[in-house]
Amino acid sequence: MAQDLLEVKGLTKCFPVYSGIIRRKVGEVRAVDGANFTLERGRSFGLVGESGSGKTTLGKMIAGTYMPTGGSIVFDGVDVTNAIYNRALKRRIQMVFQDPASALNPRRRIRDTLLDPLKIHNVGSGQAREKLVIETLERVGLSQEFQYRYPHELSGGQKQRVAIARAVITHPDLVILDEPTSALDVSVQANIMELLKELQSEFDLAYVFITHNLSLVRNVSDKIAVMYLGRIMEYGQTDAIFMNPKHPYSVALLSVIPTVSDEEEKFLPELMKLSGEIASPVNLPKGCRFHTRCPKRFDPCDKIEPEPTWHDGHELRCHLYAADSLPRAAPIGN
Repeated sequence: MAQDLLEVKGLTKCFPVYSGIIRRKVGEVRAVDGANFTLERGRSFGLVGESGSGKTTLGKMIAGTYMPTGGSIVFDGVDVTNAIYNRALKRRIQMVFQDPASALNPRRRIRDTLLDPLKIHNVGSGQAREKLVIETLERVGLSQEFQYRYPHELSGGQKQRVAIARAVITHPDLVILDEPTSALDVSVQANIMELLKELQSEFDLAYVFITHNLSLVRNVSDKIAVMYLGRIMEYGQTDAIFMNPKHPYSVALLSVIPTVSDEEEKFLPELMKLSGEIASPVNLPKGCRFHTRCPKRFDPCDKIEPEPTWHDGHELRCHLYAADSLPRAAPIGN
């Protein structure tokens, strides 16, 4: 059995909300609330959900950009929850952002952008670093001449290749990819995903994919977590969730995946429409956070928040799969 490289336990991040001239705290945003999952070395994990669900915040806590409010992060057997300034850890965990244009300094050549992490993490020296820059550029599909260019001289796909090169040049164990293809043309997306698969196989990388593209996550992830308003609503093996989603939110997301053939259409769950908009994270609904939009909601849903429970190989937060002793009533309706 593969060893767990990453274990997230009860991870929580709250952002204070201030008001007035004297900046008095009037509330907080629970961007991530009690996230739990594991990721094995060399495998991929997908975080999916609508905008505002907490996916990027969770990724940034793992990368050490945000300090968690609660819970723990265990990386390669070591608790690194509060290791936000640990340079050795940051070398082993890298992040690729959604927009490569804003992730690259427009005033610096690509060569300098790739040399920076080598200098920061004390990897090699002198000519060895120069050689590594060229080798890494070529490995991501760019010739060595690109090292002398500036970001504005590159296409969107080339910029993303540079961003990936910067992430892997220090030979990390884990790369967090925040919507790595959403800013790219469809034809370029496939090339970038193929590159990421090749790098994973070659360097035994573990990936955390943060995306709203369910088709993408199905093809690249071994396990996925479906997030809504900071909570992981469903978690399990990718094939199990795609073939037999349990949580109504998962069903709703999967039922609207674009398809190109009638054969693909057969594998989608029955269309489930959601009513209303995602609630404000500052004023979370009482009970289940999804109940305000859920077509399957019934009496306990608007009063009691469901605890995580395992059902048929899926970890769920849903009263539909809670203990039989929970009092239930007929569905409230759409």
